[in-house]
This record gives sequence, C-alpha cells and structure tokens, in this order.
Amino acid sequence: MDIDTAHDEIAVANNGDNSVLIFRRTDGGDVGPVRTISGERTGIDRPMGVAIDRKNNELWVAILVITRHWCLIAQRRAMWVRSGSSAMLPRALLCGIGNP
Repeated sequence: MDIDTAHDEIAVANNGDNSVLIFRRTDGGDVGPVRTISGERTGIDRPMGVAIDRKNNELWVAILVITRHWCLIAQRRAMWVRSGSSAMLPRALLCGIGNP
C-alpha cells in the first residue's frame, strides 16, 4: 500500500484477485475503488506491494514469480503511469531474484 497525498489517493496491491486498487484518500466507509488495474494484459499476478513515484508520476507494482521446477523465487516490478486504468500494458518491467 502507498499513499499519494498530492492526488489524495491510496494504491493497494490486491493479491486476492491479481489487481491494484486505487481509492480516494478522503473517502470513508464501504466504498469501491476509483480505478482498478487488472487483467491479463497488465501482467499483474500475485502482486506483493505498490509504490507511487510522485516525481515521475508512476505506479510500481512488485509481483511474485514462483517457478517450482527450479525452486526459483523471483520478483518482478512493473510500472504504469500513476493515473492508469485497467488493461493497460506496463510501461516498464524489471526482474530480479530474491525475496519480495
């Protein structure tokens, strides 16, 4: 989860349905997200965390990748424009091996 105070938004990694949910920071109660980033084209699968880069107006998502054959645990980070919405392809993808 990360908070963008400049735009009054909260970004949440939702591992339950492979999405990133964006909420208004000032909302209260049982409210839905204002935006959702999800779908096969996004590559979001097992999101573990999010970070908002306020300077570059980007949203980064940490994604866990598990390959059982070699017992490899890798972490992938995908990046979108902060105001992006569902079914957008990521603008960048970084990969590394390690623990998220």
